[in-house]
Amino acid sequence: MALSDGTKEAIYLRKFLNELSDADLKSMRLLSDSKEAIKLAEILIFPRRAKHINIRHNFVREALNNNDVDIKFISTEDMASDVLSKPFPSPKHYKCLEALGIECTDKYFRLERLGTAYFATMSLFLYLFFVSFQTELRPRWPRVKVPASEPKAPCWRPNSNTEPPCNGPVEHKIIRMEPNVSRWCGAEA
Repeated sequence: MALSDGTKEAIYLRKFLNELSDADLKSMRLLSDSKEAIKLAEILIFPRRAKHINIRHNFVREALNNNDVDIKFISTEDMASDVLSKPFPSPKHYKCLEALGIECTDKYFRLERLGTAYFATMSLFLYLFFVSFQTELRPRWPRVKVPASEPKAPCWRPNSNTEPPCNGPVEHKIIRMEPNVSRWCGAEA
């Protein structure tokens, strides 16, 4: 099933790159760690127990016959893209990053003692999120000010033990602010 999604992405990227450049890419290489998925994509007749995946693998088979993609087997240990979806021990994590062409610049950030680089990656993500986007954590909407023409009555709630601060009933207004923040008499409800 993942092979059909990868085939769709590969065909799209090949067409996109052909439009951007003068180079004519004939075929994209897909690497899979499932021998059974490769066999199902290459054979012409499906076994009876594989009827439910017939349509998706027909698409992969058509792409193979049209030379849009070339599917090769790679062992799970050598699959570099797994680092994007699974936590690995530190040595394998950094090996996969190097295989993808990602250079590690975290000389002071390695957490070898934890045994996995997953915690280091998540810690770095959280650090960057809260430090880099701290301005995003502040409210964006302006504070709503009551126009000067309206009298400002202090906030009085009917269940308090004191009398209203003015002669007669106090008119309580709900001031709505952008994104759904309600205030009662200008104070928090």
